[in-house]
Amino acid sequence: MVLKNTLFFFFLFFLIDVYSQEKERVLPESRVGLQQDSTLLSGDLQRVTSKNIALFAPEDIGVLSQKIAGITLKNYGGIGGMKTIAYRGISGTNTAVVLDGFALQNTMVGQLDLSNLQVDNVDNISFISSSQTDELLPISALMQGNTLSINTFQNNYINDTLEVRFTSKYGSFGMLDNFTSFKRGFKHSYLSIYGKLRSFEGVYPYEIENGDWKEKRFRKNNSLAEGYTGINFTKFISEHLKLHSSIHFNQSKRGLPGAVILYNETANQSLNQQNTYWNLETEWNRKKARVRFYNSLNYGYLNYIDPDYLNNTGGLNQWYYNTINQSGISFNQKNKDSSISFFGGVEYTYSTLTASQQYAYSPSRFHLQSLLGIKSVRKDVLFIFQLGNHSLQNQQGITKSITNAWTSLVHVEKRVYVPWVGIPRTWFKQTFRMPSFSEMYYNSIGNKALKPELTLQWNIGTSYRLFENSFHISLDAYYNKIDNKILAIPTKNLFVWSIQNIGKVQIVGIDLLLKKEWKFSENVEFNSAINYSFQKIEDISDKKGTTFKNQLAYFPKHTFQADFTLTVYKKMGFYLSNSTLSSRYVLNENSLSNLLKGFSTVDVTFFYKMSSSDKHSLKLHGTIKNCLNTSYQYISYFVMPGRNYLISLSYAFN
Repeated sequence: MVLKNTLFFFFLFFLIDVYSQEKERVLPESRVGLQQDSTLLSGDLQRVTSKNIALFAPEDIGVLSQKIAGITLKNYGGIGGMKTIAYRGISGTNTAVVLDGFALQNTMVGQLDLSNLQVDNVDNISFISSSQTDELLPISALMQGNTLSINTFQNNYINDTLEVRFTSKYGSFGMLDNFTSFKRGFKHSYLSIYGKLRSFEGVYPYEIENGDWKEKRFRKNNSLAEGYTGINFTKFISEHLKLHSSIHFNQSKRGLPGAVILYNETANQSLNQQNTYWNLETEWNRKKARVRFYNSLNYGYLNYIDPDYLNNTGGLNQWYYNTINQSGISFNQKNKDSSISFFGGVEYTYSTLTASQQYAYSPSRFHLQSLLGIKSVRKDVLFIFQLGNHSLQNQQGITKSITNAWTSLVHVEKRVYVPWVGIPRTWFKQTFRMPSFSEMYYNSIGNKALKPELTLQWNIGTSYRLFENSFHISLDAYYNKIDNKILAIPTKNLFVWSIQNIGKVQIVGIDLLLKKEWKFSENVEFNSAINYSFQKIEDISDKKGTTFKNQLAYFPKHTFQADFTLTVYKKMGFYLSNSTLSSRYVLNENSLSNLLKGFSTVDVTFFYKMSSSDKHSLKLHGTIKNCLNTSYQYISYFVMPGRNYLISLSYAFN
């Protein structure tokens, strides 16, 4: 293993030495994230821009992510509630979350709570399920099953100008939200600073059902107080060398009302969190070659308090510190006509977890990842192949475990339109994910012998452009298989559980994306976007088991998203958004008693550009969320708000 990685590093530095002989000069540039061909709609790379984000008015990245076809959202109660995602039946632990080119991680539980990522400074989000369009991303992101990439306003380069953003929001149930951002460009650098404060009382009415019996109540202990701040600085040292550094910090205090059950409508738990992300990168750029050195330090603090927990100490007050340091190098080298390029790199991650009393010893993880790939564009055919290696060492006390695994990706895509077939594509990907610290080491239920989950993904799809490119269609069919799925199962009784590699999951599905534009006149436009997903996610672990061939818990077979926008005189209009989920089961045993009914919600937004000039822009948005007052739940007994409103005023100076 040491020899292999030594040779890999030698190869990288050999390439760097070759690059240094490049004589051509190029102007400085800033990598601003993923770009999508605006004439091609593809399920492999889905993108939501700031314009649509403002219309949809999501409270966080978690809610916004449900606009991506194939994503299943777990929402534990609206604003302030935890939010996690799965994609095409594969858990969020297989999705890399990248903020302005740096990976965000959590080795304690394996996946991020997306409610901690705010949207006010987001320029766009992109979800990539096949091959990356930016090979300089962290190697861990290139090797993950999928990637959610977030590009912010602060990370976009400006030259010798000043830009200011301010947004103020007021909503139902005592919601107050203020965001401001400042960005100043100089001759060879730019600086940006942002800040956000949000509070939420969270007392909203809901209706609980138990058979034919119904009762109206109020959600309690659902308050939220949080703040965000960050600073970005980029310096172009020369026309070929860029230095970039950023710090992001957020802190929150939230009530945890818990599940609503018949005789206990609330709980008194609370959760305090802090997250700090410090990033540093150096990017060396030539006409045919690019190299990036990066380092990222993620620090997370979580404090869980339950004063009503029955124990000898009179309640629970648990705390956790999760520290992750990631360092790596990524590169991209093209040949003379740019028809072939090589990419890859090496990344090292060290993570630790310290807790108050839930772990016998503090666990740590050493993770080395290496990747090498080739991309070829010849005769209108795109071909990508990449091969990666994971080498891990987990340690708790004197106990050590070593894991070594390979990952791969093959992507083939036709770059021109074929009659009746469209623009076809197909890809195969093999990835894996390590169990989290909690799955391996948490007292009483952790399993140190857990193996990684192995995931195979196959996809075939095509895209169409009709009616002078005003109507776009994307259709993808896929098959996924997960081996060594990590499941929590009861042992002695329902209160004593263990974590084991006993799961096998088979996933078959279809993603359909439609976009249509109508221009009725020079001043009236109508746009529509529809996403539909079918997912059959079956447990195939044990043919004799009661859950064999049953749909996995909380995965709907049908998901539907629709957005319609009417714009008049390019300054005012209406936006309607619909989200529909079919019924789901709350347990893997698909009995009628475990069925959670489906729901459909509708949001309506009115927008008006109050003033606009070359320098100033003032916009007003008024949104009615869940305007049909639907009673619904993503997770059983975690009730969602009924009809509510949100008013947003945004100012921009350029």
